Order: sequence, then C-alpha cells, then structure tokens
Amino acid sequence: MKELRRAVYPPTPAIVVLLAICAAPLAAQCTNPWSPVPGSTGVEGPVADLLVFDPDGAGPLGRRLLVSGSFAVAGTVLAANLAVYEPTTRTWTTLGPGPYPANLCLAEGPTGDIYVGGNFTSIAGTAAAGIARWDGASWSALGSGVTGTVRAITPLPGGGLVVAGSITAAGGAPANGIARWDGSTWSALGTSALGGTITGWSVVGMPNGDLAAAISVSGTSSVATGVLRFDGTTWSQLGGAFGARRLLVLPSGDLVAGGGSLPGDSTQKVGRWNGTAWLPLPAAPFQDVSDLDLMPNGDLLAAGRFGSSSQQRAAVWDGLHWTTLGESTIASTSGSFSALAVLGNEVFVGGNSLTFGDVSVNYIARWNTSKWSPASPGLALSTRWLATLPNGGVFAGTATGSLVQGLVQRWNGLGWVGIGSGFALGSGNSPVLTGLVGTPSGRLIALGRSSGTTAMPVAEQWTGSAWTTLATSPFGEIRAAVELPNGDLVVGGSFATLSDTTATNVARLSGSTWTPLGTGPGQTVNALAVAPNGDPIALAGLSVMRWNGSEWLQIGLSMPTAPTALVIDRSGAPVIAGNFSGNGVLRWNGVTWVPLGGGTSGAMQSLVVLANGDLVAGPTITGSPRPLERWNGSTWSPLGGPIDATVWSLAVAPNGDLLLAGDFKVADGAVRARFARVSTSCPASVVAVPSNCTFSSGTLAAQTLPWIGGTCRTIATGLPSGGLAVVLTGTQDTAIPLATLLPWPTSNCLLLVLPILQDVVVPVGGRIEAQFAVPNDATMVGMPLHQQVLSLSLDQFGNIFSVRSSNALAFVTGSF
Repeated sequence: MKELRRAVYPPTPAIVVLLAICAAPLAAQCTNPWSPVPGSTGVEGPVADLLVFDPDGAGPLGRRLLVSGSFAVAGTVLAANLAVYEPTTRTWTTLGPGPYPANLCLAEGPTGDIYVGGNFTSIAGTAAAGIARWDGASWSALGSGVTGTVRAITPLPGGGLVVAGSITAAGGAPANGIARWDGSTWSALGTSALGGTITGWSVVGMPNGDLAAAISVSGTSSVATGVLRFDGTTWSQLGGAFGARRLLVLPSGDLVAGGGSLPGDSTQKVGRWNGTAWLPLPAAPFQDVSDLDLMPNGDLLAAGRFGSSSQQRAAVWDGLHWTTLGESTIASTSGSFSALAVLGNEVFVGGNSLTFGDVSVNYIARWNTSKWSPASPGLALSTRWLATLPNGGVFAGTATGSLVQGLVQRWNGLGWVGIGSGFALGSGNSPVLTGLVGTPSGRLIALGRSSGTTAMPVAEQWTGSAWTTLATSPFGEIRAAVELPNGDLVVGGSFATLSDTTATNVARLSGSTWTPLGTGPGQTVNALAVAPNGDPIALAGLSVMRWNGSEWLQIGLSMPTAPTALVIDRSGAPVIAGNFSGNGVLRWNGVTWVPLGGGTSGAMQSLVVLANGDLVAGPTITGSPRPLERWNGSTWSPLGGPIDATVWSLAVAPNGDLLLAGDFKVADGAVRARFARVSTSCPASVVAVPSNCTFSSGTLAAQTLPWIGGTCRTIATGLPSGGLAVVLTGTQDTAIPLATLLPWPTSNCLLLVLPILQDVVVPVGGRIEAQFAVPNDATMVGMPLHQQVLSLSLDQFGNIFSVRSSNALAFVTGSF
C-alpha cells in the first residue's frame, strides 16, 4: 500500500476481471425451492356445517373441528369439501382421502363414528346414497341409503339415527322428509299421514324419547310449517305456524327453536316451548336464526341476522338477557352464517364471505372469549399488491376493508399481522386501497381512492407506528408511485387535484410540496418506473409515456390492450406485461415494441426484475393453470410448477427471494393461498465486520447482495468532510493494524481486506456509493468477497494527516 491509485468509480470492468481470475473451479448446482408459507386463514369456499368430534375416542388427540362446505383448500392442505381443524396448533388435515361431496351435514354417533349427509351417490370412492358413516378408517353406506337431500342427522341414544331433508325414499320405501335407520333397516316415521310434501330441517331427541322436528310443508297437509313432535306413533304440531329451521334441547330439557317468526309474534325469532305454547326469549336481537348451540356453561348460543342492519352476529342467552359476542370490540360482521360450534371455551362460526370489523376471515372464524380472529394464519383476502423495504420488511395489500388491518399486513416471519389503526384511504369507514409501494429510501406508501365533495386521503405513509397523509383529493385515485433518485415521489392515477394542487393524473412530491408534471400524460396512469437517467415512465391507458423534464412523450405506438405492468430491465429498456395478441411481454428496442424472446405462454399480469437482472412474469389465469416464467437474457423458462389463478403482484425481498401474491390457492404443487416465496439453494450473503477504530470512521453497508449476473451496490456514510475515500476490494480478509502500514495516525483502526483493487473517490456530504458487477458464471457461486473504505483526512494543502477505516463487508456470491 505504498501507492494510492486514483480511478473513475465504480470500477465495474476491473471487478469483473478480478472475479473471473478468482473464480471457483466447480460450478454450484443451484435450485429454486418454494418455501413453506401459511396457507388460507380458513377454507377457500363457503362453510355448510361444523361438528366438534373426537378422532380417537378416549385417546390423547382431544376434540377437533370437522368442517364441511364447498371448498378445495383448508389452511395449507388440499381438502375437497371436508377438512379437520386442530385448534391448538391452528392447522388443518383431511378426514381420509377424498373427494367428498359439497355441503355435507355432519353428526357424531354415540360410539364416535362420523355421519355425513347430503345429495350424493358415492363418497371417497365408496357407493353410498345420501348418507355415509366414517369409522375412523373407512367409509361405509347405511343400507341402500336415501333418495333426495339429507339436511340434518340426529343419532339416537339407543342406536340408529334419524335423518331429515328433502327425502322421498329411504331404503327403497317411500319417506316424506324424515326417516329412521335402526342399524340395519330404514323406515318412514309416519309423516305421509300429514299430507303435502315435507322438508325436514332439524330433528332432536327429547328427554322422554320423543322426537321434535322443524319442517316446512308444501301442498295440502293437515299441518302447517312449524315444529312437530313424534311420540313413536303419531306426529302433532307444537303451537301454530313457525318457520323454525334449528332446534336445540337445553340442559333443563326445554326445547328451543330458532328461525322465522314465532306464532303470534313476528318480531321474535327464538322461542322456548313451555309445554303448551312458544315463549319468546325476551328482546332476542335476531331477524332470523342460522344455528343454535350450547356454551360450556349451558347458556344458549345463537347466530343469524341482527336487527335492522341485517348484519350477521352471534349472541349468548344466559337465561335473563342476550350478550353479543364482540359487542364492545368487533361488533359488526358481513356475509352470512350457516353453522355454529363450541370447542372448549372457543366459539366457531362458518358461512359465506365473513368479515368481523377489521378482521377478514375465510369463511370460518373463532371467538376466544374476547375477540374474533381467523382460524389459522395466512392472508384472508385476495391480495393485489406486495411491497418490500430495504430493512427486510415485506407487506401485502388488498383492495377493501373497514380498517387498515384488513388492507395492509406485515409478514412477521411466521404469518401476517395488520399494521396501524388510523388508516383513512377512501371515504367514511370503508377505505379502498389501489396500490402499495416500498421505496429505496425505506418509505411504505399506501395509495387509495376518494369519492365525494370532501377531500379525502389518497396517499398515506407508514411511519412505523402510524399512517400519515401525503395527499388528499375530493375525486379520483392514485394507482402508482415511484421514488426518483433524488428522493422525490412521483404518483400517478386518475385525478385532477392533489392537496389543492392542480395536477392531471400525475404529480410530484418534493418535501411537502406537490407540483404537476406538465399537463399530464392524458390517460389514467396505472404504473410508473424510473429510466436510468431518472426520467419517470408511465403506463397511461394504452400507451407508454416518458417525461423528459418538460413534456410527456409517447414511446412507440399504442397497445391493443392496456399494459398491466412496467419494469426497466438490466439494459435500461422499458418492458411491459399484458395481453398483446398472445404475447405476454413486450420490450422497447429503441425503435418499436417487440415480443421478448419467443414470447411467453400467454397473457401476463405482473413483472419483476430479479436481483441478478433476470425478469420474471406472473401469469394471467383465465383457464388452465400456468407457471411463472423467467427470462434469463436469452430464453424464457418455467419457474416452478403451475399456479391455479392470476398472480397480481411480484416483488423481490432484500435477501433476493422472489415473492408473489394473487388469487391463487395452489402453486408449484402445494397449497400457497394468495402468497408464495421462491428461494435459492445458493443464497448470497453479507456480514459486517467491525474495524476497531477508536473514533468514528464511517459505516459501510450493502444496498444489494452479490448475485451472479447482477450488480452489488454498497454505500458508505459518516465519512469525514474535506477528505478522500479509498474503496478496497479483495477476495481475502485480514486484521492488520493500519499503524503498521501507514505513517499517519490511524485511531487504532484495522485493515480488514487484502485489496486487489483500490479506488479513490471524493465523498459528498460524508457519503459515497459504490457498485460492482458479478459475471453470470456459475463457477463464481460461493466466492468470498471483502470490501472496506479508508477515510483520508486532508489539511488545507492537500496533505494527509490521518487515516481511518470503516467496518468491512464480508460477502458470499450467490445464484438465483
């Protein structure tokens, strides 16, 4: 180190030569595994019924929840219409191999057998008509079964069971809505004497052995729709007409019914039979009742539509009054309930499109004595946007919800958690997210839509503890945002004003001031990117537009359909995704837009540039599943296996992992509901090594990692003003005191790199940026690299009077 060489920085060609000389002799065999991630927060389709059961009787497994409905996925498993939920681990399994019919009703027999009913002729490959039994190992039929749809199953204490539904025959003999199985033979229960056509909705056994059934009647009959009692010989109606759908026997032996209006009182939907009449449970808050169950202490649990708001809620009757679950915290829900279950001290509800205040769930939710939550971790809603931050933060956004927890969520390494509580995008209490952006400087920005006469937030920034408003607008929306090299923010969308500033569809934020960019690109801006020279580029309607500092200029001709994504490739050229007459990706070659390579397999929705410069395109799925596709600079190839629904967003995590989000449930052969992560078996890495300096000597940090085929960028801050910085790069480390090498004071600093390259740069504001390219050569995978910065303090005559060293960075090159 007797001589310091001055060179133009960054020394990209030199470092390429360095790496080529020091390349490892053997090529690494690198793969791109798909990492396990939480699947659905529940099941991926409406829930029909819930049943608490014990899978091993007196064994150690404990009670679990069986869920039926119309779905293909539960949590992280493929479970066609029937799934088992383990509440302690919040995980899902299947009940033996499927497939299963949709929308089964469920019951547990006295010996632990599971009975399922519906409208089917086989189940999991076993012939069975309308009803089947699971003994813990296999399915079996109950005789020749029933004809019609079974809606309810009631096992009897003495053996056998009763089924109800739209049944016309049982065991080959006529049956009108209700039939009994005695263990070997089917028989009708005398309902034909009632006339008309009976549909049974619920059947329960009374303490004295009688049966009670909630029925509806069509045609001429001796009874009206209501609750009937069967004494073993004849049926008789309890009270007058009553549109009950659910029956339950309380621990006291009283019969409770819920559903339509009580006889003589149209305002009450839940009643108790006192032996002669139906008595309302005072001030029952329901418009109708979907299901009834018992709490562990014997209190009555009911679910259904509440009051004039028609919201779905659950409430508990303690014998004196009703208490709504979640009334003090998360009181409102949307969607519809179909089933209730109580497991331990927790309440589960299943139905269709359930949302509890700021908690979005997938068709099933759990109440743990204080709040509603999803059944299992994961993303609850269709995810449209992903954003990453330099500090490693990964965020997902979905379009609508009542509070921020339903719109923007953060990945905590194990699952997704909502952030913030003051999110106000959109109007009223229903914010609308239209974009989510992470910037190179570390800002997380949410974009939204406003509609009304009052200016509402359309851009907000997350401070780490709260959301703060960046822009407001009375009408319009922001759909895209990008950070310029100088830190300014450019946003685009469909608007005429932002924060009282006239700006058409695009605007620039410098500090706290919004300014227009000319007259705007003329169409709604759907995406933004930054050209290598710092110019913003926009997808505006059918066109790609570029701002040259004074006006917007169109790049090439308009497209036949609107592009859906825009990136800048490793050469600096714009690349767009969409559906362009069968081509999914086009690139600007300086003269015209051309298909990239031989073209993709079809339309593409999303694009991202990997850390090594390769492109990945996410498919638009309208039919058969298709994979991600990767462009390595010369050819397209699949990246992983097929994905069953559109990939709306792609992003790259700071560690180089590829992230994808969208409507999909299955990707690369496994359940990865809405979110997936693709890693590498040959990761790049960096570790900071302290330099032992007595006084501050600057901090060197990696902005990107050294991937083969990519560019590694570093930044040094806190360097002395008025001096020089020497960037040392090599393939070996050391720990030599600078005082033994140099004649100037060194503050006990260490030299941590045996340099092969030395480049001198002038810090600006105590800061320098460096970069080096890593050749796309597999033999370089796993190569160690080291970098450190020496700070040279100069006197007024340009003489060196002290030298200090920053920390070092120890890199390992990787391949994605």
